[in-house]
Amino acid sequence: MDHWAEHTCLTFEEASDLSGPHLEFKKLSGCYSSLGRLWWQSGRDSSIGENCDRIISNILFTHFAQLGIVAHEIGHAGGFFHEQSASDRHSNIQVNEENIIEDKLSQFAMQTIGIDVYSVLYDYSSVMHYGSKYFTKNGKLTISTLDPLAQELIGSRKGLSHYDKLLANRMYSCIDPWLTHCRFESDPCQNYGYIGKNCACVCPPGSSGTNCDITKAGYYANQEVFFPLGTKCTKKIVAPECYSPRVTFRSFRLYGRVTCSDGTSCCYYD
Repeated sequence: MDHWAEHTCLTFEEASDLSGPHLEFKKLSGCYSSLGRLWWQSGRDSSIGENCDRIISNILFTHFAQLGIVAHEIGHAGGFFHEQSASDRHSNIQVNEENIIEDKLSQFAMQTIGIDVYSVLYDYSSVMHYGSKYFTKNGKLTISTLDPLAQELIGSRKGLSHYDKLLANRMYSCIDPWLTHCRFESDPCQNYGYIGKNCACVCPPGSSGTNCDITKAGYYANQEVFFPLGTKCTKKIVAPECYSPRVTFRSFRLYGRVTCSDGTSCCYYD
C-alpha cells in the first residue's frame, strides 16, 4: 500500500466503519482480488494466501515477489485488468489457449472497454502482466511475446512499472491537481512522462532531462530482470557496420542446484 501511495495520489487508511466500502486482506486460498468496487457489498477480499511469495523461484528475491504480488492484487482492487487482457494485445502477444488449463481461460480474456480511454501503451513489464507459463497445462508457453526479445520481461513482480503508475494517475485524476499545485498550465513532460507530486517530471525508462525530452534508449533497455525457473530468453547482438558479431565463451559455469528452505529447487547466481 505504501508502494502505491508513493507513486500515485492514492492513500489508504485503516477502516473504522466496515459498513462502508473497504478492502480486506486475508490469508485465503491463492493470490487474488476482486476487480474494482463490488457495489453489492461493502467489503471485498484480497487474498495473499499460501505460496503467494513463490512466483520468483530464487529465495534471494522473495522480497520482490511479495511486494509485486500484493501490488498486483491491489491493482485489481483499484480497477486494473491483467495486462494481457488489453484490447491491443494482438499487436504485442499471442495467447496460446491450447496450452492453458481450461477453467483458467477467463484469466486471459480480452477486455474491450474502459482502459483504452487513458491512452497508455501496452507494457510487457507491467506488474499486472502474467508470465510466460502461468496456468500452463502442459509446460508450454501460455503467452508468447511477438517480440522474442520481450519474452523474459513478462510476469515481473518487482513493483509498479512506469506505465502502471501513469495509468493509475490518469485513472484517478491525480495529475491535474499536481499541475495546478505546481502552477503549470499544461503538462510539460514528454515521451509518456508526467508531472509528479513533487512538481518534477516522472520520466519513463530510457528517457531523461527536465521534461523527459532526452531519449537515450528504449523503454525496456537495461531493465533489471529476474529469471524464474524455465524462463526462455532471446538476446540480439548487433555489430557495428561492416563487422560481424562474435561471442566467445572462455569459461562458463553454473552453481549447483540446491534445495531452498521453502522446499523448492533453485540455482543461485545463474
